[in-house]
Amino acid sequence: MICLSIKSNNIEEIEALLPQCDLAEIRLDLANLKDCEICRLFSSKSSLIATCRSSEELSVEECRRRLLIVVKCMRENPGAYTNKYIDMDIDEPQEFLEEFIQLCKIASIKLILSKHFHTFTPSKEELRETIQYMASMGADLCKIASYATKIDDCSTILSLYREFEPSSLLAFCMGDRGKFTRSLAVQLGSPFLYVAPNSYESTAPGQFSLEEYKMLISPQNYPYEYKNLTIFPRIVAPASKSHSQRAIIAASLAEGKTRIYGYTPCNDSEGAIELFSNLGVSIKRVERVLYGRPPLAGKYSGAISTAFSELEQDYLEISSPGFWKIKEMAQNSSKEIEINTKESGLLSRIIIPIAAMLVNETGKSIVINGEGSLLTRDMSECVSALNQAGFNVRSCSDNSNRPQLPLTISGNLTNNTIKINGESGSQLVSGFLYAMSFAKSSAKIIVSNPKSTPYIDITTTTLKKFGISFENKEYTEYNIIPNQSFVSPQNITIEGDWSSASVPLVIGALTDGIKISNLALNTGQADEKIFDVLKLCGVKISQETELSNILVCGDTDSSYKISDKMNSDLKNMIEVKSKSGNLKPFYFDASDSPDLFPALVLLAIHCKGTSKIKGVSRLFNKESDRASALLEEFTKLGGKIEIYGDEMVIFNSTLKSGNCSAHNDHRIAMALIGSTSSGRHILRLDNISCIDKSFPNFTKLFIN
Repeated sequence: MICLSIKSNNIEEIEALLPQCDLAEIRLDLANLKDCEICRLFSSKSSLIATCRSSEELSVEECRRRLLIVVKCMRENPGAYTNKYIDMDIDEPQEFLEEFIQLCKIASIKLILSKHFHTFTPSKEELRETIQYMASMGADLCKIASYATKIDDCSTILSLYREFEPSSLLAFCMGDRGKFTRSLAVQLGSPFLYVAPNSYESTAPGQFSLEEYKMLISPQNYPYEYKNLTIFPRIVAPASKSHSQRAIIAASLAEGKTRIYGYTPCNDSEGAIELFSNLGVSIKRVERVLYGRPPLAGKYSGAISTAFSELEQDYLEISSPGFWKIKEMAQNSSKEIEINTKESGLLSRIIIPIAAMLVNETGKSIVINGEGSLLTRDMSECVSALNQAGFNVRSCSDNSNRPQLPLTISGNLTNNTIKINGESGSQLVSGFLYAMSFAKSSAKIIVSNPKSTPYIDITTTTLKKFGISFENKEYTEYNIIPNQSFVSPQNITIEGDWSSASVPLVIGALTDGIKISNLALNTGQADEKIFDVLKLCGVKISQETELSNILVCGDTDSSYKISDKMNSDLKNMIEVKSKSGNLKPFYFDASDSPDLFPALVLLAIHCKGTSKIKGVSRLFNKESDRASALLEEFTKLGGKIEIYGDEMVIFNSTLKSGNCSAHNDHRIAMALIGSTSSGRHILRLDNISCIDKSFPNFTKLFIN
């Protein structure tokens, strides 16, 4: 139910708004209405809340006078106030508060007792005591409105709905960070939601406007429906985009020709291809074999996903003039250089230092731009590191004055020692490892609090394959030899992607099992840890070492043996056997593998008991604020999740149907869709195109 919170001084305007909502809160403290107008409203049959809070501008006595008019009009019109409330803040003077609590009892007026925390959210214990106090005072509804400064605050408020009767509770967070808790509170059982008539007449920070909320709940905005999905029992993992992007970047910086085998397209990797193509690098895809679509047999036994058939067994052929020639062409260009990293955080953070070296000592500038959610990401660390190096950076800024794309870089490298805080991840460190190899004198990168070190290993392995020399001192210091050139190894093969495979692996653990080929163990990929987590839960998971003589049938009746290359890929197969008994809860530190969080949350919800995942601090500068997105969307579906500092606590839950947002985040979308394989609920989703960022064929993994 929608409650329109109104502070207008115009009685005709107020009366025109009333038919647009189920309930209206008249802010008598903010609206300067005449006594007769107050009586006119509260003598009507409209469902209303009278709210009047004392302040420096409005005395307690004046508040009391206005509310007495409301009570008088209600008592004189007993048939008109069955759906009317009075809202009293428990911080009002005790005598004033007790008077109206008693008046509401005598007149059978519904009473809302409120407590507002305008700058913070207190502990759950304090909130619990506050609600118990309000209930003991005779409140029909207990209202808690706190200010959210961090995701923990939102979690704390939402957890109250599991401790108290939801229909008697109005609990939500104020402010932009807590905005989603307002709508979520209604889904958790709160009787109504406060909204503003429009975007500029809100009565509290973080309120939805009426139009905004109607859009949020409109079924038309959730066009993609999923239910009872069955995943193919055998699928092929796509290429690792972490490997692909690093290899494409290195091959584009190396003079000569490089073939990249095992490549499968996704938006992030295609963004890297487009970026370097625009810088004069020739990149073409050479087809080798296009596999036919396999038929289904029996109850899907032996069936292979259509993603198997559409896995492009081709290679990229990259012919590049090399970094120094690209730099020369950029220097001779009459136009300002602009490159676009699309929506890839990895691509942007690796390219930004390289771009700086492209214009180093040229007197020119280069613009780094992006698209979508990348434009809202915090680029503070990038700007700080470039400034240390001596470059000038102009940027856009958000409301908190944090730099964002586009960045304009100019100036010269004057300092070869760069200090980077690794708390935000490894991508910028990777970027400087690429870039500082072009410095004229020895360079040093000093990293405090290194995180995601497995991704650094992918970078250093790639660089070594392309002939770049450096010293790695326990991930905290890198010493780089000057004046290097990338040397093509001629051929390089991309591994299968554990990140993309994580949700299918979890689905297999929750259903009838799955086999995923093109996945090897001991790859160094951070998200390979999903293998260990599934074992912790009691899932039977293993690596297949042999798989030969497999026949793949095409669209015709003919069959053929798979190629040697494909046969080799199929030997790297991970098998999850169908679940047996209850899954055990787990504890896992995902600080170095934050991309696993969505899959791990899906898994934890189905474990019997309480699971904990560490690394929440790594989730805030992704495609979405992933901590908020996971809390919001899985709560909509019935998941029980709480967040305490750097830990997310997930309780065993039964999922239900709901309308969810992917938050334009590929990993959130895949986890939500995957949830429908393990339950009977219906998921309606707003967006699936974001999945193309990493796994375009994901929705084809399921049997229709």
